[in-house]
Amino acid sequence: MQIRNNMPVDLPEIPGISADPQEILSRMLSQYESAYFEQTGSPITLATGDPIRIWLYTIALQQYLLENQIKYYARKI
Repeated sequence: MQIRNNMPVDLPEIPGISADPQEILSRMLSQYESAYFEQTGSPITLATGDPIRIWLYTIALQQYLLENQIKYYARKI
């Protein structure tokens, strides 16, 4: 193992960071539907073309890009 700046180069995977945008979207949809039920008492399932689902999809893609940047820079330490 090489050492640079007193930190090991081979870092373990960072827990909680996903490399799959679909996994992030599924987690966000589940959290939204759960929060909606808690607030209204009515269950909800977001359809494919639902504007809220599309909005959550764009946020999931942004989160995916950010998480990959974190993983990339964490490995450069």
